[in-house]
Amino acid sequence: TAVHAWPHQQKALGEHPSAGARDLRSVRKVDFSAPIAKLAGIEKDAYGTRASYGLSETFTIAAMLPADAPLELRTRTSGRVLPGMRLRIVDPASGEPLPTGVPGEIAVKGVTLMRGYYKDAAATAAAFTPDGWLRSGDLGHRDSDGFFFVTGRIKELIIKGGENIAPREID
Repeated sequence: TAVHAWPHQQKALGEHPSAGARDLRSVRKVDFSAPIAKLAGIEKDAYGTRASYGLSETFTIAAMLPADAPLELRTRTSGRVLPGMRLRIVDPASGEPLPTGVPGEIAVKGVTLMRGYYKDAAATAAAFTPDGWLRSGDLGHRDSDGFFFVTGRIKELIIKGGENIAPREID
């Protein structure tokens, strides 16, 4: 009666040939780690369908939408920061915080954030800022209402004419 899916699993569910023919009335709760796309009625039929944002390095999720968020939000955002966690958007090159609405890299800090990579000081130093923020490698922005939008990954970033283009934005 409950489903949690990562983005690649979400995509596979939505593209499966039998997706539209499945009886999903028993599904009561669906959490996706990215904003949901239309998935054969799941977003309409399941109470509590919502998106969240988290990483292995945070042990759990860092942002989530409330279960009663309107569909328009559920299909676009990963929610607001949860208690005990902090998210900010930083410039991918400098690591400096960016203003609301400006796209950049998502940085995370909080009570469930790991201290570092096991026996790998170099990876830890590369991932963390000196003041303890984890640079996630995820691209996104925050709106004026505090909602976070994940738009891609830095490793997938295309830089053309000084513009940063995330493949997910093109999709």
